[in-house]
Amino acid sequence: MLGTRNGRARLDDMRIRHGALRMREYFHTLALAREDEALALINDSALQYPTLYLLEPEIVQHELGGKLSDRNRRARLLAGDFATGLQTMAGTDRPDLLPALQWMHRTGWRADHLGEQYDEIMDAVAVTLAHQYHDSSCCRTVGELLFDRHRRGQYTYDLQWAFFAGPSPRCLRVVERKLRSHDGRDVELARKYLNFMPEFQSPGRVPDREVRQARRWLVHNRHRLEPTGATSQEGAGIHRWRIGNGRI
Repeated sequence: MLGTRNGRARLDDMRIRHGALRMREYFHTLALAREDEALALINDSALQYPTLYLLEPEIVQHELGGKLSDRNRRARLLAGDFATGLQTMAGTDRPDLLPALQWMHRTGWRADHLGEQYDEIMDAVAVTLAHQYHDSSCCRTVGELLFDRHRRGQYTYDLQWAFFAGPSPRCLRVVERKLRSHDGRDVELARKYLNFMPEFQSPGRVPDREVRQARRWLVHNRHRLEPTGATSQEGAGIHRWRIGNGRI
């Protein structure tokens, strides 16, 4: 691993500290002069996905695609599928794609201001992990991104689907914690997702009681919740699970 002193890959460090343009210019110059060194940097196991995404023009220009690591090659192919809407790879049962998808999400979900296409790719990665691979490990991060997008008034349709598409009701714990947020928009969305609980259906609101009731209900019922198989985003919080034979 070619990490810098702060633990980040060198290209990531340059992108974060000096911006994407300077990082791309550095990589372009290095690829012209010392291709092996440029490949070592981009194939660093510590590299974050946003850096690979931003270097796509340089990868194409210098014809480096066939010299990338397996992880990077799969991530580029997945991104191409997601960007075009084809999803010919992720729509198949390919366990070898799971590590690349997890890496893309784990290292890329926090990246901001990389454009609409990047956001679409990240949304598709989250949906694929949850719906195709039944991977609930991204539940917390998808939830944070969902609430963050809601606060900004941005598109959340696909993220909501990804958030509630997994096999585990763990996402409800993420929602319950948002009831304690200092941002009223978080609380509003959390109440919407938890409105199957009796405490959230009464006209009079007692916020502290809502938090206690939500926590108590989830602790009591977490082992009894079963997925309904519903993937529709309309009313996702209400129809996603059932207790025994009764839908919640």
